[in-house]
Amino acid sequence: MIVSFTYLNPDPNSVKKISMPGIVKLVTFALPAVFLMVSIVCSLLHSAIARAAETAVSPSTNTYYASIGAPLTRIHTAKQHGGHNQNWTSVQTSDGLIYVGHTEGISQWDGENWLNIKTPHSTPVRSISEFKNALYFGTTNDIFKLFINAEGKPQIISLMSTLDANVEEFGEIFSTSANASGVLFSATDHTFFFDGDALHLVEGVENSKHMVFSLNDDFYYKPRNLPNIYRLSITKPAAATLNIYKHTKLPFTLPKDARVMEILRSPDDELLIFTERDGIFRIDDEQIIQVVAPSKFGAQTQLYDVILSCDGFYYVGSTYSGLFILDSKLNILRHYEEQDGISMNTVFSVNEDLQGNIWLTGIPNVVKMRPPHVVSQFKAGNTSTEILVLKNTRLGVF
Repeated sequence: MIVSFTYLNPDPNSVKKISMPGIVKLVTFALPAVFLMVSIVCSLLHSAIARAAETAVSPSTNTYYASIGAPLTRIHTAKQHGGHNQNWTSVQTSDGLIYVGHTEGISQWDGENWLNIKTPHSTPVRSISEFKNALYFGTTNDIFKLFINAEGKPQIISLMSTLDANVEEFGEIFSTSANASGVLFSATDHTFFFDGDALHLVEGVENSKHMVFSLNDDFYYKPRNLPNIYRLSITKPAAATLNIYKHTKLPFTLPKDARVMEILRSPDDELLIFTERDGIFRIDDEQIIQVVAPSKFGAQTQLYDVILSCDGFYYVGSTYSGLFILDSKLNILRHYEEQDGISMNTVFSVNEDLQGNIWLTGIPNVVKMRPPHVVSQFKAGNTSTEILVLKNTRLGVF
């Protein structure tokens, strides 16, 4: 198979391609309707399992989790997925494919085989966002769109020729985030926004190596070495030809050196801020309150990525301390490290797929994990013996 990088030229008759050979057996579907049906069925089943599991676990979550063993995992090494052993992010598209961003490009998993796609100059992909059935990511001084073409093959197009500013060097794309309006790209020196038609330079942003987050219709970020969180609203009136960017400095502050790694809405619709070293905060009536002290995670722990799963658990990856699982009230239920079966202590990204599996990416592996409260394992007698603890739900045993 040939995976092509296409650089759009302002002259439609002049298109330059850089071909990247690779061998893969892709699972392709003939009808778009199949994509939709599979996605709907998986989502409904996932929601049903989640509700059943949540009912079975509640209300004594702490007591129940004390009897849970090590997670059941499938480990994909760099040798298997063909990429690098520094794996920064993962995302699942609506057609079920898993994409992993690593230090030399992107690896795609179709459930049976891996396809590795190297970026030009083998530059890192730290963040990937989905927008209108395509994936968007950046590397050093470049921004791309990835989609499956009419032949069922992945195709990657550079968006730099659509940029409305004369910016050739901007450093590395550190974070991306998408909402209904488009995709925001945070680089070392600039911030960009893709609205579906063109790439735009966003003026007035406090640029730094920071994460960007999407909540409702707005983007949020906290610059490094500044105490405030900023909200970025992007609108485009029906009769307008240009986007309108509105920056708002929110009326509360974090410690100046606090690095925000994730902003999420809790099941109670509270805004939660997860920081690297300063604990977890809640925004309450325009005040910010620390709700989990950093000492709860252990000395020197650095949080890196967080998700709230569909059944109400927080999965928290860390730079050197493995994976933490928290309940909906932010109580730490379990702490898993390399020796517990997740195969690594550096977890840069946590993602939940349509089937309810938890994907961990970090150094050196990509790991697919079943939620431990659904199925876990114990070692008994010797390392070759495993006892599975299965979770009995209304849908059966999982």
